[in-house]
Amino acid sequence: MAKIKLKVLTPLHVGSGIELQGNFEYLYFRRDNKIVVIDEEKVFNIIDKEEIKTWTGIIEEKGDLLKYLQKRKQDLRPIDIAKRIMNIVGYSPTTTRNGQRSVKPIREQLHNGMDKVLVPGSSIKGSIRTAVLAGAIYDDEDSRFTKKRNNLVNRYAKYNDAQLVKNYLGKDPNQDIFRLLHVGDAHFTNTDCYHCPSINLMRDRWQFKHRIEQFVECISPNATSEMEFSQPKHLIEQAKRKNYFKQNISVLELPNLFENLRNHFSDVISNELDFWEKENNPHIVIDYIESLENLYDQIEACKPNECIIRMGFGTGYKNITGDWQKENMLPRDVKELERGLRHRRYEGMLYPKTRRMTKDGQPLGFLKMSY
Repeated sequence: MAKIKLKVLTPLHVGSGIELQGNFEYLYFRRDNKIVVIDEEKVFNIIDKEEIKTWTGIIEEKGDLLKYLQKRKQDLRPIDIAKRIMNIVGYSPTTTRNGQRSVKPIREQLHNGMDKVLVPGSSIKGSIRTAVLAGAIYDDEDSRFTKKRNNLVNRYAKYNDAQLVKNYLGKDPNQDIFRLLHVGDAHFTNTDCYHCPSINLMRDRWQFKHRIEQFVECISPNATSEMEFSQPKHLIEQAKRKNYFKQNISVLELPNLFENLRNHFSDVISNELDFWEKENNPHIVIDYIESLENLYDQIEACKPNECIIRMGFGTGYKNITGDWQKENMLPRDVKELERGLRHRRYEGMLYPKTRRMTKDGQPLGFLKMSY
């Protein structure tokens, strides 16, 4: 068993599936520029039980809950009603623009039952698994397996990775090599609220698409944690003796695994930088490109016991899939795959044509691991 140290490099979000609603589950303290996630028990301590109907009435009628609480407690501070408090990075989710008041929901970061910030080991393992699978596909010298359409679709003729996983990682869950890798959860302390716009290709121009901007509770850069990382040696030895796993399980040994992760994410960033160079680096992505170049340099500077991965919300189609398709699939299959993933009105357009980032151009979800 090894202890893996973690350091967040760019805002990281692994969601709970809940969107916090303004004036109900969170309040904006304008003077402090803080988002306060409400602790209901603390609110009960400020209002009388008889006033619960007033509280629910304010919510139903979209009144101003903060003003009401300030009347009940004139020296009200964020800590008086807070389950947790977030700094705001970028725009506030409750703003007034062009005379219109906007109260946007905030995508909640996953927390455990003790309200500690949680990044599940399964999410980290998923990122590692995608990278290893992509690496195995790239290392397949003849690539004949990915050239056959029946290996890329399920029995309903829908694109599916089941055959790829069987071929490169193991034929079933019992013989999947990732059965031999156990990744523990990681816990962090604080989160902040990030304004995350999208850059979208509209006709022939890249521009912000404000209609799909989101506000996201993220673990901020420089936050640290650690997790347990284990590969049961007795199972590995038994598997070797019985030749149980047909695939090469040495890829899971830490030095090999970290090397593969460095290579994979270096290629992912390099491909993204090449893409923007071909697009003539529109001014709107200058900060984004600088952030990517910095991350690429950090990967290149990693020691053998260090690597960088990407995971979580806003990391995009290429990161989620491993970005192996265009080089390893036949062009007609790539086109058909893209056709199935998007609305037909976008057929023939660039895919993907959207990038999610923070307002200051940081790509989301980069995490450094070391042992």
